[in-house]
Amino acid sequence: MSSLPAAETVDGGRPWKLYSVVAALGFLASFLGSWQPSFWEDEVATISAATRPFADLPALFSTIDLSHGLYYLVIHLWTGVAGLSETALRFPSAVAAAAACAGMVALARRFVALPAAVAAGLILAVLPRVTWAGSEARSAALSLLLAVLATLLLTSVWKRPRPGILVAYGVLAVLGTLLFFPFALLLPAHLLATALCARRRLVRVGVVVVVSCLVTAPFLWAVSRQSAQADWIGRRSLTDTLANILLKQYFYGNDRPTGNTPPAWILASVGLLALLLAGLAVVGLWTALRPAPGAENATGSRSLAVLGLCWILVPSLGLGLVSLAVKPIYEPRYLTFTAPGLALLAALGLAHLHRVKAVPALLAAVLILVTATVPQLSLKSFVNVPHDRLRDIAVLVDQTPGVQGVVYGRPENRQASMAYPQDFTGVKDLSLASSPADSGTLWGVNRRVPASELHGTVLYVGDGGQQPSQAGAFAQAGCRQVRVIDAQRLHFAEFRCP
Repeated sequence: MSSLPAAETVDGGRPWKLYSVVAALGFLASFLGSWQPSFWEDEVATISAATRPFADLPALFSTIDLSHGLYYLVIHLWTGVAGLSETALRFPSAVAAAAACAGMVALARRFVALPAAVAAGLILAVLPRVTWAGSEARSAALSLLLAVLATLLLTSVWKRPRPGILVAYGVLAVLGTLLFFPFALLLPAHLLATALCARRRLVRVGVVVVVSCLVTAPFLWAVSRQSAQADWIGRRSLTDTLANILLKQYFYGNDRPTGNTPPAWILASVGLLALLLAGLAVVGLWTALRPAPGAENATGSRSLAVLGLCWILVPSLGLGLVSLAVKPIYEPRYLTFTAPGLALLAALGLAHLHRVKAVPALLAAVLILVTATVPQLSLKSFVNVPHDRLRDIAVLVDQTPGVQGVVYGRPENRQASMAYPQDFTGVKDLSLASSPADSGTLWGVNRRVPASELHGTVLYVGDGGQQPSQAGAFAQAGCRQVRVIDAQRLHFAEFRCP
């Protein structure tokens, strides 16, 4: 298996038009409907960071979210041109997902026939984890793109280790890690794949990986100092953890908003998609590693299967081991950049099925498309839409006449005002002691609101299932509660004060 694969020799030609078609389909899969969901918590963190001056960002990164710092810098520049709507903020992610799908075709085509390479790009395009990443204002889609580009360069090194290609690979390795730290786990996956597929290039690739790790080591150490912000991961139940590993890592996205569990018929589709793609991946891996005598391009298929398997297993096991030995940090979306590995293996399985019999392969392709589309109905808020999203809170405030001010139970509860500031025009934040920018935090710092400042119509926004944290101030001011909405994620109360 250590023989060098025949990279860039399959099918010949440069089908850029086909790459463009796959990219367009990948873009549409992510972008269509991306304006439908309300902003959710993590996206508001993007807004909080991206809307403050550059000079204020170091203070934020010194306390929290250094791991997202490069992404925030990119989005800061983008929002200055495109604005802060859901569509504008999510557009770069859809473009990144589209480019990753086209890159997948180019990568797979170096090893296998063009139909199988196109299948890999299209499977990646419709994979729910990818369409989720391509429709949210976070760094996962960009991380995915950098992973595909870095792997393309790696396979170029396998064939011809030119200095320029090695330097470019190292630059992408550093950028990917700076964009989001779990990307660093892709580098040992690349080393293992190189050892198994192109052993003669192992020293060169190893040197670049070591240098990249040394360059990013101070960043990774600084990120580890902020690990407390991931404490919420350790509070998951065993059932939730298993669901994340078996289903959400590739076959679903993340609930928007958090905890919005999809209905049973969507979960059934997710389960069927998982069985189908996992089954194809097993078939692809088995037939590539144990090819039939006289099988066409056995070396290329075997190299691609090894690359795909390393791409999935090494980062996943690495993050799992860190979670078990050091601190729970396993979160499915952190491994979005490993999704191409599954797409490669599933495409190999689909190609084998097509060689055996075309009709079952066509049926499998249709089932993949259908079962991958169904989860998008929930992920993009066409069905299963709760009424306590951040957009709903903003509408409640906007539709309440004569609001003088809002009291927030926790700093995080002001996320709706940060995501939809136009609905809070003229409404004073009575809880604010220090703004997010001034305090070097994402949500600002709260204070206890004195009763003397409660006049007219005052709203309270807090966590669901909890009474107002400053009920004493409302009582002391003689306020009368005239409306209350208590939902899973929201406690909303309207008070009339003298």
